[in-house]
Amino acid sequence: MRDPLKYGKARGIVLLNKYLPRVTPFKDVDIIGNFEEWEAVKEKYAGFSAHRTDMPIGHSMRNAVSGTNGFASEIPELIRKVNEQSPDGVVLLMTTKVPAVPRYLYDGGFNARFLVGSEILVEFVGRAFDGHELTQGLAVHERYVIPWGDALFVRRRSDLMKNGGILKDFVSQEHYAAQRAERYHFLVEDCHYDIVAVNENLPMRPVKLSDALLESFFDEIVLEILKQRYELARDGLRLFGVQGNFANGKVQPWEIFRTERWC
Repeated sequence: MRDPLKYGKARGIVLLNKYLPRVTPFKDVDIIGNFEEWEAVKEKYAGFSAHRTDMPIGHSMRNAVSGTNGFASEIPELIRKVNEQSPDGVVLLMTTKVPAVPRYLYDGGFNARFLVGSEILVEFVGRAFDGHELTQGLAVHERYVIPWGDALFVRRRSDLMKNGGILKDFVSQEHYAAQRAERYHFLVEDCHYDIVAVNENLPMRPVKLSDALLESFFDEIVLEILKQRYELARDGLRLFGVQGNFANGKVQPWEIFRTERWC
């Protein structure tokens, strides 16, 4: 079995299980580096699952492919492409607590950067988008800076403005149209999803996250991080991020990433 602490995204999932175990969507993770390892576990992933490409810490974290779609039939090709990028590259396969859904059915995505004791920067994208756009710097629909001392009192969008949250950005229709075109191309051309399904589910205008989703984000992610400030410090986590999506009406963090993931 490969050591998950040696890989950037896999280590982020380990940290997720440690600090946010209640809301992690993953039951377990297999780290696959070649076709023989895939053959040993493929019965476990016969249908639709979550998967990502990964590299050892210290290697370039550029994705080996521009999109993953969740279909088991795509995994051999993912292995081939990640091996072409580097002989040390791997594919992470995750079984989930609830059935995974195609990316065009996501309620949205989030990216949160925590500077412990100072501030929290939170970014959101809405329906049919996900964390891919945020982590790649391709799109953001809402962005807030929350002073650390005020974060405890934030649960809704209105709270963000009342308790020190500074609105840095909200997407205009013009910018959203360009982002939608890029998202459409990503879902259809890179992820190989059905064109009709993508057209039916990718909104023509930006859809804000509901207060219920924002409440789940602040209750299940931000509040839990605030509670564990001193444990995080013992792990050397003063500057770190939490990235994930909203799916099936719930918040689903995918990774806690340390500063080496930004390198």
